[in-house]
Amino acid sequence: MGETGLSVPGCMGTMYFGVGYCIKNISPRIDHPNFWTMPYNPTGLPILKFAGNDDTISNSLDICEADCDTDADCRPGLVCFHPDKRGQHVPGCWGDVSDQLFDHCIDPAALEPTKADSSSAGPVAYKGRPDLEVFQLKFYWEPGYFWKMTFFPTPWCFNCVEDKCFDGEKVQIYKCMASATRWRFRKDNPADDKVQLQVDGTNVCLQSTRGQQTILKTCNATEQRQKYTAGQGDFQGDRFELVTKDRGCLSMHHEPKEYELILKQDCNRTRQFDTSYLVKAVRF
Repeated sequence: MGETGLSVPGCMGTMYFGVGYCIKNISPRIDHPNFWTMPYNPTGLPILKFAGNDDTISNSLDICEADCDTDADCRPGLVCFHPDKRGQHVPGCWGDVSDQLFDHCIDPAALEPTKADSSSAGPVAYKGRPDLEVFQLKFYWEPGYFWKMTFFPTPWCFNCVEDKCFDGEKVQIYKCMASATRWRFRKDNPADDKVQLQVDGTNVCLQSTRGQQTILKTCNATEQRQKYTAGQGDFQGDRFELVTKDRGCLSMHHEPKEYELILKQDCNRTRQFDTSYLVKAVRF
């Protein structure tokens, strides 16, 4: 039994205060803050796991397993990766570092820059604040906003439908505390005022259609429907809009409602209902 609005482990929907729920007894040893609501891994990479932290793990931890102290705790050929902060990406693995800051065994090749990273050609990662290079895309809220008949804030984020971040899939509204989808900005040119919104760990970007719909498509630096400006905002500031080539703002139909699809709306309408602005977030 928990607080109203919290996620129910392994279930869709949220808790109602004072009500108990029967859930499947799933091991919580996966070291990922969104494990309970992350049944799908869009990258195919090994998932972060906690295997132990005593003397019995010496030379036995496999790739993406924790908690190592030195390279000697890992299987031959792997190294011990020491994260700096919660939410940090672990190279070559699926998942982010939790509050415990476990150290994971990884393939040292994942630490080496790829040819694409070292080349000056092609899209580059957006260079904003370093801790927000990979982020959850959250709707901006401030005191006075009246969403769904309440002044109480609920953090709402962009999330791949059913966590299926594939070409052809769609994006929906989801409670940020249960959202598994992380994003990053890409640019053709670092000086460009337009960005592509890419699902982190994949090669798919959010693309608007000629109608209201949005869809995930393979990232294409020449596709103008994948390019967005900040509108009345700033990608490096506190808040921004995602404005399409034909001057629409990415939002939902009216006010935040769980599972509602992200649509291209008239910016005057989204500003009227206080649903026009977004922020990059790493925790709540």
